[in-house]
Amino acid sequence: MLHYKSLKREEASGHIPKGEGEESSADLGKIVNLMQGDSYAVAQRFWEFSGLITAPVRITIAMIFLYKVLGWSALLGVAIVGITYILNYPLAKYNISITRSSWKAKDRRMKLVDELLQNIRFLKFYGWEYDWSRKTEDARETELKWRVKNNIVDTADMDAIWDSLGMLSVLHPHRRRTPHGIKGVHFNLSVLLFAGADGCASRANIRAYVSMQRIEEFLKENEVPLWACSLERSVTPPATESTHDTADVGFKAAAFEWESGSASSDAPARFQLGPLDVVFPQGKLSIISGATGSGKSALLEALLGEMHCISGTVIIDKSNHRVAYCAQSPWLEHATIKDNILFGCTAPFDEERYHKVIYSCALEQDLSILDAGDMTEIGEKGITLSGGQRARVALARALYSRAEVLLLDDPLAAVDMHTAQHIVKNCFSGPLSEGRTIILVTHHITLCVPSATYLVELKEGKILHQGTTDELRSRGLLQAIVEEEEKPFQEASSSHTPTDVNVDESKGFAAARPSGNGKLVEAEHRAEGRVSLKTYLTYIRAAGVSCWILTFVLQVTIRVINIANQVFLAKWGEAYEESASTHPFATATITIPFNYPWSNLPSPNVDVTPWLKMYFYIATAGGLLIFFYIALGYYVSLQASRALFIALLRRLTRAPLRFFDTTPVGRILNRFTSDINIIDGALQGSARNCLAGTLNFLASFGVMLALVPAFAPWALFIAWLYIRLAPPYIRAARDLRRLESVALSPAFAGFDELLRGITHIRAFGMENRYQDNFYRKVDKFQTFDHVYWLVNNWLSWRYDCKGKDSTTVRVLTIPTGLGSVVVFAATFFALYQGISDGSAGLVIVQAAVFAEASRRLVRVAAQLELDFNSVERVVEYLDVPQEAPAIIPDHRPPAYWPSNSGSLVVQDLEVKYAPHLPSVLRNISFSVNPGEKIGVKYSDEERMAVLERCHLTSRLAFRPSEAEPTLLDMRVGQNSLSAGEKQLLALARAVLRGTNIIIMDEATSQIDTELDDKIQKTIREETAGAIVITIAHRLKTVMDYDRILVLSEGEIAEFDTPAALLKKDGGSFQSICKQSSDWGIISRIGSTI
Repeated sequence: MLHYKSLKREEASGHIPKGEGEESSADLGKIVNLMQGDSYAVAQRFWEFSGLITAPVRITIAMIFLYKVLGWSALLGVAIVGITYILNYPLAKYNISITRSSWKAKDRRMKLVDELLQNIRFLKFYGWEYDWSRKTEDARETELKWRVKNNIVDTADMDAIWDSLGMLSVLHPHRRRTPHGIKGVHFNLSVLLFAGADGCASRANIRAYVSMQRIEEFLKENEVPLWACSLERSVTPPATESTHDTADVGFKAAAFEWESGSASSDAPARFQLGPLDVVFPQGKLSIISGATGSGKSALLEALLGEMHCISGTVIIDKSNHRVAYCAQSPWLEHATIKDNILFGCTAPFDEERYHKVIYSCALEQDLSILDAGDMTEIGEKGITLSGGQRARVALARALYSRAEVLLLDDPLAAVDMHTAQHIVKNCFSGPLSEGRTIILVTHHITLCVPSATYLVELKEGKILHQGTTDELRSRGLLQAIVEEEEKPFQEASSSHTPTDVNVDESKGFAAARPSGNGKLVEAEHRAEGRVSLKTYLTYIRAAGVSCWILTFVLQVTIRVINIANQVFLAKWGEAYEESASTHPFATATITIPFNYPWSNLPSPNVDVTPWLKMYFYIATAGGLLIFFYIALGYYVSLQASRALFIALLRRLTRAPLRFFDTTPVGRILNRFTSDINIIDGALQGSARNCLAGTLNFLASFGVMLALVPAFAPWALFIAWLYIRLAPPYIRAARDLRRLESVALSPAFAGFDELLRGITHIRAFGMENRYQDNFYRKVDKFQTFDHVYWLVNNWLSWRYDCKGKDSTTVRVLTIPTGLGSVVVFAATFFALYQGISDGSAGLVIVQAAVFAEASRRLVRVAAQLELDFNSVERVVEYLDVPQEAPAIIPDHRPPAYWPSNSGSLVVQDLEVKYAPHLPSVLRNISFSVNPGEKIGVKYSDEERMAVLERCHLTSRLAFRPSEAEPTLLDMRVGQNSLSAGEKQLLALARAVLRGTNIIIMDEATSQIDTELDDKIQKTIREETAGAIVITIAHRLKTVMDYDRILVLSEGEIAEFDTPAALLKKDGGSFQSICKQSSDWGIISRIGSTI
């Protein structure tokens, strides 16, 4: 249901809350929590649904028996328990509020973790990874604070104390119901039935209720129109306009906004597209042009139904895969190049068409260099490909499809002139485009106009000019549009120069070539055998060794008090009898000489008050110890959770980039969700249950050994019958849980891929394909889960052969099957040895505890190892390779570095992406002369001045509001800005920091020509005193630099001033410049410098 909703809801990465109270749309972090936490919390309640039916029946039966045993006094104790639940009602409401806030804090923490992992490369380049890690740790601390409040509420549950008071109210008036009071058997039966009258626990139901609300909130998020999603769309096209043919594409008086709630909101929309009134010619190439931020990309998304239509009509038919889309920022699947191009095409594979597409998109030479060719895995987000390669693979995907309408968002921006000419000739004009309606967003109008039929120019979201190219030429507008919008091409084509084929602009140098099989990501590691001792010690150290010692001491003390309580009740019952009776089969009377604290109490027939006080003291002592034990458990769990989370986060923050290239984000998120959730919630309980089960087994056996020594061999034999099943069960269950954890990671990774590419998936009509793939992933990990429960049922069946599972009622256990045999045998031996009635009752109770402990010991020990699988998976990532330390104390740079007198020197540098891969940079040695350092402290006015100098104030569609009074207060998201606006913002950030070293990697590749010239001027002025290293293919922009470094096959080919390199006959730089379309301009610049 969550995945199905994600395929239909509006694309949320560009949604920005307008106020503090407004909730943002669910991101990947929240969706992962919904998947792994909330859905499980709701589903788990179905296992306990029968309790809603059986609880009233159980309570009624218990009340009847209580009345038979104790009379009307039983109702007083039940009334006190009822009062307890009434008093707990405000606590339950507060618990709901805390649970809701706790989930919000967890969503916030997962959002920051996701953003850290998704942008780790960028953060490392800026040196911000530690700051972001600290921000994530702060979010985790906020989450843990809410967890502490939740623990306090849970600890404040006073059911045990109120039960004790209820029992006192029952027993006190009953003490004189008969001349001899009540016997020990009446005590035991009363306690058992009174506990049975108590209701079922409600904490889990409260958390499930909050989880269900969160799921419903997600399911209510806005969705795209029905016609925009193939899940809800019929095969026939929607009846949008009867006057238009189904092949028409365009708008009729249509206006759009990004936020679907803007129309009804008082705050004005940041950006509005339209009104648009245009129909693009069928089977022809149409061009969309305009300045940066004018709404070109928004127009294509409006055609796809991704923008909220506030008026008018969209004219398009997306049924039967008739539309293909290539975005400005290419989105690629984590798959091979071939799989990305085919993209689940419903038509049979056409090898001839496939090779034509490869040729038309200039991919042949790229594939020839890759060892695995088109079977090369490209990693998440196409990380092993350069920006130009990603753009051409995305273009090939659209071109190979059988779509009749192609929406292409500036695919020429990342390629040079020669490659662009090749693409225009073969993709936009060749046989592959024949009869297809192509709507192309581009700044390269001169190159595309000869092939185009129609042109639309946008400005501030509105159509400035539109018409056929002939009409615009005759009106003298075409040349003006070209001069204003035309953008120069990059030089040094990555598709024509072998040394540049694998250039990765995100890394700044050649990307690593994969091995011969094309595999980049290896299968996730799965541990085998028992959980290692290292894993247990890691958790113990994280929680604190002293805390675990204190936990053990408390467990032992609580068992002693429980046994003392039962012994006291037995002696109290015996004290009512005037003389001890001996069973007719008794041959001897066993007595244990011991001076109990209650030995000198008066007979309860004379004065029962001391006995009631003694019972209250023992119950209170037990209650306080349990209270302290619970509080200690929460503290230990909290410490372990905090320590392991911080260790995992910090180790991953310092992991090298290669680790993130070869490890899917979903695999890492699985650690931060399912594994951390188990460490937070279940692990501490499993460890304590295992310890408690062991102590229950030993304590009950010790009591029976002391009272009925002859029964000990039989008890050990029965325990062996249970425990011998542990090894095969634990082995199977442990490996099934490991397999389930490994199979869960692809589901998370698939969700990440879905959210990033939902616009493309809907554009191609591939929602059902993704839904089916997700079903297959869910079926895989659910298969392991179902088999795990089959193994559980196998264990239960084997127990059934020895005795049905015992019926547990709060604090006592009703044994059945072999457990009943244990109790019967213990009773027989007790009576045969002639012990007192009270001691016999104590043996019966402890025999039931022993039978239950023998059975449960296997389960709790197995569950402990299963839960420690999560610690094992976290510990695995604590051993990932680490970068060099951020600070080396003995090699710290001077406090004044970098300064205006310092230079940048690189000497004999060699770089590999991994030890087993070839070097991508070899023998790199060069130096950069020092620049002047300018230290500036900026006010709001100066920040605004920087935005103005970077031409952001005129480009951002900003409208003041109460929440955002100024441009500096404007909140932005992942996709709330266009690609060009993002580049302007990044440039403003670099200028504002005022650093002495600035590295720019194609910083203006998505900006129109007019603005690019202004930006280049700003860069020269604002960075005059800094060392600037610019990675550029556009030669004209770097001709006035001090020196130019030319790389060839990972080595320095040339390094000198532009004038010297231009005069060097046969030089690499001179050759590249002569091939440029700007050679005339470059030669003139060269002659003046």
